[in-house]
Amino acid sequence: MQDQIECRPAVVGRLSIGDGIAADMLRTELRQIVWIHQVMLEKLLGDSGEVAPEVADLLEDAGTTYLRIAQRISAMSPASRPGY
Repeated sequence: MQDQIECRPAVVGRLSIGDGIAADMLRTELRQIVWIHQVMLEKLLGDSGEVAPEVADLLEDAGTTYLRIAQRISAMSPASRPGY
């Protein structure tokens, strides 16, 4: 019979080391999303001196995306888990 070892992740800031893979994936995803939004915004703004109406759609989409990511980050925080 194998001995079972209880392993509780160490807390570093708001994310725990036990969530390392999930946190790494989230950071990678966030960097990609920010980059995509930046590229889209630069294309929409262009050099015409005018702000295209699609900028409003992009900003709304970005806001919704960042709120969703913020909820995921909050769910990963130790404060959201019982016993921590």
